[in-house]
Amino acid sequence: MLKLILKNLWARRVRNAWLLAELILVTVLTWYITDPLFVLSYNQTLPLGYEPDGLLIAPIRSLPSTAPDYNKEEADSLHTMENMHRMLRKLRDYPGVQNAAPLVTFAFPGSGGSSYNTYAYDTLAIPASISYFIPHTGFFETFGFKTFEGKTLGELDNMDYQRNDLVVSADLLQILPKVGRLTGKRLFYNSDDDEKDTTFFSIKGVVEKVRSRNYEQGMYSFFEPQLNVRSKEVWNGGSFLIRLQPDVSEQRFLHDFRTWAYSNLKAGNLYIRELVKNLIFNSDNFCSIYTSFFTLIMKRDNFIATSNKATAIII
Repeated sequence: MLKLILKNLWARRVRNAWLLAELILVTVLTWYITDPLFVLSYNQTLPLGYEPDGLLIAPIRSLPSTAPDYNKEEADSLHTMENMHRMLRKLRDYPGVQNAAPLVTFAFPGSGGSSYNTYAYDTLAIPASISYFIPHTGFFETFGFKTFEGKTLGELDNMDYQRNDLVVSADLLQILPKVGRLTGKRLFYNSDDDEKDTTFFSIKGVVEKVRSRNYEQGMYSFFEPQLNVRSKEVWNGGSFLIRLQPDVSEQRFLHDFRTWAYSNLKAGNLYIRELVKNLIFNSDNFCSIYTSFFTLIMKRDNFIATSNKATAIII
């Protein structure tokens, strides 16, 4: 009986070979598609390091230079920053708003943009995600990060930062257990350009691990203060991050806000007309899951992109 089976299989070896090839191909394709889904599902169960619910984005718009109400004297950096802070105060006073902060950057947790540097400790490479914030504007309190090493979010917001000061994430201690407290340590990196001097940084504060995107496990996070903001950075991609009070209906807030903003949120050449719900902030949004899946597919072979490669050592 066994000989007869083997004889029949050998007689149909060409056909069976094609069937085997088809099975192998289907198995490989199925693994290629389902593996990112398992990774995505797992990653979305991990904490972001802040509460995404109740976070909204208000894009900052600017009048074109040809508009009748455009004021050329209000276009410089000083007036632009004053007008931005004027709108920020109005936002914080609006009913239902718990806190608000300006985001004059393309790189912050939950954004579509990103900024990376590759650091190293001895021979250990440390990829880090860089986010930017304006001191004294409530950035850390509005996001609601979890504090580490004693400082409150308010203290992190209101410290007098100097150039090359940093706030880092506490998960850095996982690979640097002998460092102890990160606060007060110095960090430096050597640029790829041999003509440039070594740049030193000082760690001023620490927050718990922060993930920039809900479909990625994330890397070590660094927060760098913006001490000099140009007017172009405000009206070309600037926005306000708004955190609603816990008992406020987001849908109702969005409806009422548009009417109020049209009449009240204008200062100089800057104005606000709408609020948007960032897909990254909305962890239950199907579009976010759909986008995340294909993003993982495209990043399988090149998951980490660095915009400015450097080498850094903590001392």
